[in-house]
Amino acid sequence: MHPVSCTPLAPAYAFSAFFPASRRSRTANAGLIIGLAALLVFTAVFACPVSATAASPLPAADKTKPQDAGKTRTAADCLELATDKWQAGEYEEARTLCTEGLSLNPDKLLRAKLTHRLASIYYDTGNRDLAVKTYQEAAGMDPDLSWPYVGLGNAYEDEQKYDLAESFYKKAIALEPGSACTLRYLAGLYSDQEKYDLAETFYRKAAALDPADPNPHCDLGDLYKHLKKYDLAEASYKKAIALDPADEGPHFGLGTLYLLQKKFALAEAPLARAVQLDPQDESAYVCLGHVLLVQEKFDRAEDAFQKAVLLDPRDAYALENLGMAYWELKKYDLAESSLLKAIELAPQSAHAYNALGRTYESQGKFRRAEECFQKAVQLDPKFLQPRKSLARLYERQGRHEEAEWESALILGLEKKAR
Repeated sequence: MHPVSCTPLAPAYAFSAFFPASRRSRTANAGLIIGLAALLVFTAVFACPVSATAASPLPAADKTKPQDAGKTRTAADCLELATDKWQAGEYEEARTLCTEGLSLNPDKLLRAKLTHRLASIYYDTGNRDLAVKTYQEAAGMDPDLSWPYVGLGNAYEDEQKYDLAESFYKKAIALEPGSACTLRYLAGLYSDQEKYDLAETFYRKAAALDPADPNPHCDLGDLYKHLKKYDLAEASYKKAIALDPADEGPHFGLGTLYLLQKKFALAEAPLARAVQLDPQDESAYVCLGHVLLVQEKFDRAEDAFQKAVLLDPRDAYALENLGMAYWELKKYDLAESSLLKAIELAPQSAHAYNALGRTYESQGKFRRAEECFQKAVQLDPKFLQPRKSLARLYERQGRHEEAEWESALILGLEKKAR
């Protein structure tokens, strides 16, 4: 997974980023491993939001606005305020507003909507059993309301009970055939099951329902990227960007598409735009760091990985590559510190040990360097870079027989790999 070179201290970057599933379509293909030949391996969890959360679709906002201060609040006001709080992640306040609204004896539709919102709060706070029960209660209050069925579909999809999830999504679609959001959920379910033709069909139906919505096009980009239909993926992402240039998702998707194809110069601009649009997206900073590191733009790579680490101090991969950026900039003390933290978090990373070994070698700490290279070989005997580093290190120290032995091992492994 690393480029290998015989040049002394040639860079050998370890690309194996694991992106957070912060939005629904980033979880749709969670666990799918996409290989970038001889250079990059990362878990593909791409970015196009389906809704505010994965728990249930965002209901259409009620027209009734909250009453002015001092006036009596209606159940409709409570629903709207609860939805705002739910979107903002203020779950306790949202729950209290739902309870208040339900206490006002609303009609059956409004009662069902408030109960649905309460279920989505339970879902997002990890109380899945109570969420399912409450979604079922909401569906019983008004069987013509589609939202609870979508929530149940989400819940059962998370549990990999795909047949149940499919039945609830289809029920929701039957009740509200014009909901592009629910069509996208069903398409994502089919994608999870590797039923890609069905997934494509329903994403396209969603796009046809609302031609101005960029999200189905971004979903299609994710799907085509996974299927290695790169031209179609590129066209889909660009269509999504044209419809909404301020949406971070398709910029991230387009950047990672170019990254997969090793088109690093093309990847830089959309990834830079992604972090500009969403400065809290650690995934985008990590990918941008890759692109900059490979292009030898080390100062900017350092900045990107630093921001990733600030967002997630326990991301061993970001720490490892931050260490590599420091090493390239000859900031050896910082490189050592970052790589030691990476190893503490991921002690089985042969790449981190190899990088630490190069850092020690650059400082003339040959004994420590040798220990790190040997540890890297122990962790991954097929990883050639630390063996090449050992051969080089032995040669520098005049240990010619050991250097020749390592070189012979390298040749043997290279022949087997062909």
